[in-house]
Amino acid sequence: MKSVKVVLLIVEGSNDEDLLDDYMEELFANKKANYRFKVTHGDILTGNSRETAINRVNDVLMKVMNTQKFKLKDIHSIYHIVDVDGCFIDQASFVVDQNIDKTHAYNLDNKKVSCKNNSLRRSLINTWKDKRQRLMRLASNKKVHNKDYNLIFFSLTSEHVICGQVKYDQSEKETSIEKFHESCPNVKDFKEFIKNNNLSSSIENLKKSDGFNRGTNISKLISDVEDLSLS
Repeated sequence: MKSVKVVLLIVEGSNDEDLLDDYMEELFANKKANYRFKVTHGDILTGNSRETAINRVNDVLMKVMNTQKFKLKDIHSIYHIVDVDGCFIDQASFVVDQNIDKTHAYNLDNKKVSCKNNSLRRSLINTWKDKRQRLMRLASNKKVHNKDYNLIFFSLTSEHVICGQVKYDQSEKETSIEKFHESCPNVKDFKEFIKNNNLSSSIENLKKSDGFNRGTNISKLISDVEDLSLS
């Protein structure tokens, strides 16, 4: 008996899993494949390690195989779902505001990123510069361990895409997901939301933007699963 192929979905946090899980369950309902989320509990594309972006993804794949007892032949494809953060925002848009109550905050109306102090400003610019380079490398990469690899992104954050705001409090993030599920309870509604709000985007579009535009290529994941056919 053939083993069921697995589509691996790598996400940064449980919020991304909560946002997508019901849609994935619907999409995979009649497929000869299954899906698994791997929550990395943090952004694997930031940090001072000199390890390449591809090696970081490979490390996640190996951990999933070890913990869930998959073999490489069981993996059908990999979708790496990330928040872009401020990677494509121009350095001039980072300003110091000592009055904010967090290390940094987005001002979407004025298209600025406020930082608590200049040291944090410099650190954030460098962090997102490094992340941008890793994102661009992964965007052009098509294989990890000879398995199809796709980078799926949300502009700034996932809640930025689904509600047009950036949420900082966990309860607010959860509320935005709940409200989105109420308005888009199924895949058809999700797709219409993306279409009606002109949210379909690409890494190339992000490069040409000011970094604050809402956008995502989540439609790539949806259409790929819809077209998924395994003998």
